[in-house]
Amino acid sequence: MTFIQHRFKQLRRLKREGIGSLQLRLTLGITVVSLLGLGSLGTWTIWEMRQMLLVKHKQSLELIADRFPDGLEQPTSKSAMTQTLQHKVDQWASPSLWIWVKVEDKIVAQSPSIAPMEPLFSRLTMPALPAVYNLDNHYWVFCSRTLQAKGMKVGQLYLAQDITHDYIVLSTLINTLRVATLVAIAIIAVLAALLIWRSLHPLRRMNQLAAAGMELDQVPTEVKDLVQAFSQLSVRLSETGAQQRQFTDSMSHELRTSLSLIYGYLQSTLRRGDNLTDPQKNALEVAVGETERTIQLLTSLLDLAKSNQGGISLHCVPLNLNDWLQITPWMVESQAFSCLFSCRLSVEVASDPLVVQADSEKLQQVIQQLIDNAAQYSEPDRPIALVLSRDRQEAVIQVHDHGFGIPALEHTRIFEPFYRLESSRCRSTGGMGLGLAIVKSLTESMGGRVTVQSTWGEGSVFEVRLPIKVAKP
Repeated sequence: MTFIQHRFKQLRRLKREGIGSLQLRLTLGITVVSLLGLGSLGTWTIWEMRQMLLVKHKQSLELIADRFPDGLEQPTSKSAMTQTLQHKVDQWASPSLWIWVKVEDKIVAQSPSIAPMEPLFSRLTMPALPAVYNLDNHYWVFCSRTLQAKGMKVGQLYLAQDITHDYIVLSTLINTLRVATLVAIAIIAVLAALLIWRSLHPLRRMNQLAAAGMELDQVPTEVKDLVQAFSQLSVRLSETGAQQRQFTDSMSHELRTSLSLIYGYLQSTLRRGDNLTDPQKNALEVAVGETERTIQLLTSLLDLAKSNQGGISLHCVPLNLNDWLQITPWMVESQAFSCLFSCRLSVEVASDPLVVQADSEKLQQVIQQLIDNAAQYSEPDRPIALVLSRDRQEAVIQVHDHGFGIPALEHTRIFEPFYRLESSRCRSTGGMGLGLAIVKSLTESMGGRVTVQSTWGEGSVFEVRLPIKVAKP
């Protein structure tokens, strides 16, 4: 039973993979080749069997036609000739072989049982050479020959042999051969599928083989080389990724430390800058803003690195999202102005309380980042909505905006680190494409997921989905 279930599982997997499956392609290829090969062989065998049957009976009739005149003398009278011919007919005739002789278009000698068949035979023009005819679902071999004695024409000899029984036997053999060919092709297809599945099994386990460093003695040579190459590539990618993360972490930390000192000195200079001129103050304010922006970017880099490495510590507690969304002081910042949520942001919560297990600080960072994103890519006068709802066993926090929207092809890529839309790669919107990557990482670390629904030119809806905490009875 387990074997059958395993086979059905394989079939379901092949159905999901479709024509792109290597196993399906190889199996179909072997099946088609087997069908063509066995089909051609079967067709040739059937043709040969039919030819053998027909040639056998044709040669038999020709032999009888050639030997029938042997010993035939020039007749002294018509009655003597008739008796001689009838004797010859009786000598060669059989239950399946009919013979008759015509002299001047009149039958003078014939097989005893030919009378019922005479109307049937009279419809034919008898061939000089043996030929096969189908008459009323019966198969016959007919032949005619000029009958001579001592070089003089005596009459016309006709022969008809019933080969229906042999033809039925041959048809039965042909049908059996066809069924056997189909069964053989089916067996070959099944065996080929099993063999291909076993041969491709190491490919399916290539990830585990490469990751676990397992012994490859039982693996085919071609697959072994592929696994080893894949393993080396994985090691190199892992080392490269680790070096990149280490470099990013070190540089971000060192730069943030240095920039924090510079930021502090700049702020101190501004606070004590009563004797500074207006151009000097403006220059210092620009320097402070750029330094603050750079520090925020470095902080985002460090947060993303910690999140990817699982180094972010979460303090997840039961959180009532209905109250939490309304009491949290959300900020909406854009190029034009900065204000509290009452200015541009509307908050709608579900009627039923929705409690999730989450880190309040990290969740606030997630939602605030989505709000900042919505504000940066929307016109200053366009509203932003924060909506809380329930979808089955998930709490859904939606951030609606009426901004530029996101093309459908970019929906998955916007959550990649450092990726930004072409239209947004400018200094006016700022950022390095890290915000949504951090949102995705933090949300997933709390057991949730983030998605986006957007139409280019019509705005976007970002959804943060968290599993609802089920109260224990």
